[in-house]
Amino acid sequence: MSFAFVTESFAIAVGLLARTSDGGVAQYSQFTCAAEIIPRGPDLDHTSVGKAETPIVLTIAASDPTGGAGVQADLKVFQAFGVHGLSAITAVTAQNTRGVSGVWPVSAESLIAQLDSLREDILFSVIKIGALGSREAVEVVTDFIAGRDYTVILDPVIRPTSGRELTGVDAVETMMKRLFPLVTLLTPNIPEAEKLLSRKIASFDEMEEAARSLLALGPKGILLKGGHSIVSDTVQDLFVDGTVARENPASTFSSPRLNGDLHGSGCMLSSAIAALLAHGADMLNAIEQAREFVHHARESSVQIGSGQRIAAPISFIPEFVA
Repeated sequence: MSFAFVTESFAIAVGLLARTSDGGVAQYSQFTCAAEIIPRGPDLDHTSVGKAETPIVLTIAASDPTGGAGVQADLKVFQAFGVHGLSAITAVTAQNTRGVSGVWPVSAESLIAQLDSLREDILFSVIKIGALGSREAVEVVTDFIAGRDYTVILDPVIRPTSGRELTGVDAVETMMKRLFPLVTLLTPNIPEAEKLLSRKIASFDEMEEAARSLLALGPKGILLKGGHSIVSDTVQDLFVDGTVARENPASTFSSPRLNGDLHGSGCMLSSAIAALLAHGADMLNAIEQAREFVHHARESSVQIGSGQRIAAPISFIPEFVA
């Protein structure tokens, strides 16, 4: 099953499509050099407040001035999948490709105002959560989600690959106690899972044990990412579904390991999953397609500074155009 989504205006902007004289668009394939006429779709009905004809996802995360992670990366990924992205900023950071040097969480009042202003005007059902920055932010977001039927993807960003922590100990404890039970999918990497469980994870069997231990904290599903393991030339991620019987085996996703540190890949993965779910994908297909998306983005990553490379999701868009 393939999810081939890209917004028309964005595709035109990057040269994948061209406007035709009758209002349609011509689609160009870099593989066949052919063009196909696509009829122009209907314009949105702006007389109906809060309703849109495009999927909408809200990201609640910190700002990253490099554009490679955080809210900036989330919005890029949403756009690549033809999803309109909403955003609420939890913290301002000072960082570059070498690491994070400063974190300034926004006030609870500011975060509440951002979230309330969106909800009172716009209908959305999928939320992606990244770095929350403070215990107050965890509490605000928990109260915002509680009692409502949202699909919630939580990337529990605690500490980036380099630099200072983005989420303190008190915030992590509150997140585990209050927010985890409201989450549809939790997407920790191995260091984050080790931090959450206060134990080391040194093998694939221990990954599954850790995923099931995290599941016991309340999320409906766990995607434990194995990219930080040093086991083989293959990266193995593991998905445990808490909505089925415990005897059901975990699902494993594998891909070749690519060399080099990459900034923002975890943000991109969780955002891609959220975007695909907003399009109606089931969880397993969303994870599989999102992993493929991030793998290709890794292959086409760019060096913009002297530290980690930046993933370039836009370069993978042709693969998702039908």
